[in-house]
Amino acid sequence: MELIGHDWGALITYDACVTAPEPIERALALAIPHPLTFMGRLTHPARLRRSWYIGLFQLPGSGWIVTARDLALIDRLWRQWSPGFSLDPALQAELHERL
Repeated sequence: MELIGHDWGALITYDACVTAPEPIERALALAIPHPLTFMGRLTHPARLRRSWYIGLFQLPGSGWIVTARDLALIDRLWRQWSPGFSLDPALQAELHERL
């Protein structure tokens, strides 16, 4: 089996490789370095600022925070992570429906 993970999926990919490596022949983790490297880099203020949402999603009730005010947090993250990219309102509505 091949396993590919991006962002949160990358963290799950790393975990799967450690906890259940037998079925995994190849793994690819995108956007997140190895957890030890990632944790070491959180000492840099710029990295911590860009990764705050990871801590948020660990908190009880984070689902409520994410969905509050018609997914305003998701829209904010989209604008932050994709500056200069305009999301068509129909696609934005579809994204909101899937969350």
